[in-house]
Amino acid sequence: MRRYRTVLPDHCGLPGTGRVPVRAHQLRLRCYRPRQRAGLAAQRAGAGTLVGPPQRCRRGDCTGSHVLQSPQGAGTRRPQPDRARARAVRDRLPRNRDPLVPPRRRQGGNLRYRRDDPDARPARALNPALTDRTGDYDIAVIGGGIHGAGVAQAAAAAGYAVLLIERSDWGAGTSSKSSKLIHGGLRYLQSGALRLVRESLRERETLLRIAPHLVHRAEFHIPVYRGSRYRPWQLYLGLTLYWALAGFGRSGRFATLPTPDTDFPGLRRSGLQALFRYCDARTDDRRLTQAVAASAASLGATLACPASLRRAERTNDGWALEIVKGHERLLVNARTLINCAGPWVDRVAATINPAPPRPAFDLVQGTHLVLSRPIADRCYYLESPSDGRAVFFLPWQGKSLLGTTETPFHGSPDEVRTTQAEEAYLLSVLSHYFPNAEPVVTDRMAGLRVLPQGAATVFKRSREVVLVADSPRQPRYIAVYGGKLT
Repeated sequence: MRRYRTVLPDHCGLPGTGRVPVRAHQLRLRCYRPRQRAGLAAQRAGAGTLVGPPQRCRRGDCTGSHVLQSPQGAGTRRPQPDRARARAVRDRLPRNRDPLVPPRRRQGGNLRYRRDDPDARPARALNPALTDRTGDYDIAVIGGGIHGAGVAQAAAAAGYAVLLIERSDWGAGTSSKSSKLIHGGLRYLQSGALRLVRESLRERETLLRIAPHLVHRAEFHIPVYRGSRYRPWQLYLGLTLYWALAGFGRSGRFATLPTPDTDFPGLRRSGLQALFRYCDARTDDRRLTQAVAASAASLGATLACPASLRRAERTNDGWALEIVKGHERLLVNARTLINCAGPWVDRVAATINPAPPRPAFDLVQGTHLVLSRPIADRCYYLESPSDGRAVFFLPWQGKSLLGTTETPFHGSPDEVRTTQAEEAYLLSVLSHYFPNAEPVVTDRMAGLRVLPQGAATVFKRSREVVLVADSPRQPRYIAVYGGKLT
């Protein structure tokens, strides 16, 4: 049986700490059999005696296994640690309460500590409250959307002392105004964003594996009519490429369906040339964000909500933060400040002294309509007849969800509202494909995307995450711009 241990990638550590930053999806299990074989070969060559399998280096900034030089110059490995001490450490580890792991898979937490590792430390209590007047943290994250919660989770998993601050509620901003999809982005193939699609599809499979109670597979249908922007053979090639970027998995297959008769009630059949079916995934975006934040807390992060950053001053050791939580004024020190405020990223940057770099970006409004009843019992990927944009139409919580739009926004992020033009645009798309539908709008959702400025149209601009730092090496301030829910 092969032996494995958790390994963190050798990234550059944050200043003043001996730890290695790591993203959650970069945690890997590395087999150390090859290292043991290499050590045995060195022993046969006269390098010294090996005692047991290689052990983790005890230096705080290293994750490798090294040969130790004894006073006699013989190369020896560290001996096996005391088993009783290792068992005592393991018994102190809390039971897993990570909401991202379903009950049947809860076995000791997200990180698998090595049983023979005496340096394994128990995680801090679930969701410790920010009650002290002062505190010291390695990382302070501003913004409780999916980006902020994800950054806090990854940093806490890497062993940092993390503070996550949210002004109103977890996922209350853009993260709860999405199309509720975990997908690669079939429409992004049109702009040639193959790397973005491939990364998103890989993350989709990861979420389906580790959070099946939050992320579910769903079948989507694409009707193609005479006069559509893309012909059936073009859709076939695009879906083939989409399947290839997903790794040709069985669950990612697509199919060409026969002309529907009764299986797709309400769908217009006049001029219908082809109907494609492919697989993606759906989620409740707000619940997912809340689960990631709770996962960060279970890994030891401190969560403060509602709380807001009033000001941040640069110090020799990092940042001095003044946080307002209710009627309390809290003073916190952090070595690194990460701005994940989404559309409010510039507003947070304005409270920081000295002023951090602020690239030019645009805010783009996306609107969804909630209809009173489920007009269709299937998920549809529709093409707008006016501009060729993709519009999703799917059942959602006993109703129907229709969206989204892309409208330039120039006001305050606190005043985002659905416009009549956006509502008319979405309803016209629905009536084009479902002419007999009688939609009744019961709710409207409008959120803001952060996109880089440019001369290209909104659709052709990059959706990838842009990281802006105050220094290319050992940054003290990092701002997160753009990105997708997936």
